[in-house]
Amino acid sequence: MSFAYKTIESPVGKLKLVASSKGLAAVLWENDAPGRVPLDELIETESHSVLIEIERQLGEYFAGKRTSFSRYERNVILTKCVGRSARHTVRRDENLPRAGQPAK
Repeated sequence: MSFAYKTIESPVGKLKLVASSKGLAAVLWENDAPGRVPLDELIETESHSVLIEIERQLGEYFAGKRTSFSRYERNVILTKCVGRSARHTVRRDENLPRAGQPAK
């Protein structure tokens, strides 16, 4: 299976958003260890509808206008990097910290 990806700037650094036709597959951090999330072929794109929507939602989240995410991230494990090891994983029911907030 191939995956589309888009790299975005965020208050916590560059994030690589990865999606398939089924939805969001991963959020990778700038300093992630290669292969931490096993993914098949990655194709860079700016036009994948899921990636566009996730970028919008993350922008709202970091701006303090959103406290939860839509169906696109329900099955994804996000990695929290602010205040914790880059290998600490965060389930969808935990909060990703906003810029300037300490990690819980």
